[in-house]
Amino acid sequence: MTVYEFNVDKANSDPNAQPLDLIYKVKEYPNDYGMSTLRPSDFKAYVSRIRNSEAVAVKFFTLTCPT
Repeated sequence: MTVYEFNVDKANSDPNAQPLDLIYKVKEYPNDYGMSTLRPSDFKAYVSRIRNSEAVAVKFFTLTCPT
């Protein structure tokens, strides 16, 4: 599953922006999260890795809440 976002600010400020320049990929499940599938057991294992590894927790936060 791939998540895309639409840049509304750019669309409003640049009337000449091309449609494909306004859409960008944000993340891809499960690859960006280090999971092999989207099964509940993989999510459970991922949550466990977040709880036990600061590096995994920081990566999760960065992917979930980009600045």
